[in-house]
Amino acid sequence: MPRRDVRQELLFNFDVRHFAVLKGRWGTSIAALLRRARDLGVMEDRTYVSAMKTLSGRGWCKHGPGDLGPPEAPSLPQTAIQLAENHGARLETVVQDVGLPMD
Repeated sequence: MPRRDVRQELLFNFDVRHFAVLKGRWGTSIAALLRRARDLGVMEDRTYVSAMKTLSGRGWCKHGPGDLGPPEAPSLPQTAIQLAENHGARLETVVQDVGLPMD
């Protein structure tokens, strides 16, 4: 979460609805968002501790409210393979050298 971008969206207090929306936007847990807010100085330590206690008390530390959204699809492997092919490498050789499955 880049400092400049996420800082504008984080709150100094804990609003579960707002953080649930951010969870989907940034694709990360509410706990990670709270930690980032604290680390950036947006949220005070005592507010962070209180919010984490709320998450823990509700059993939301790992699977809190809100949707993470779809998982990101990695683009680097495909880009690397295309680059290698553009320079004369065969797909089978690249895949074998890297240790990727052929499917």
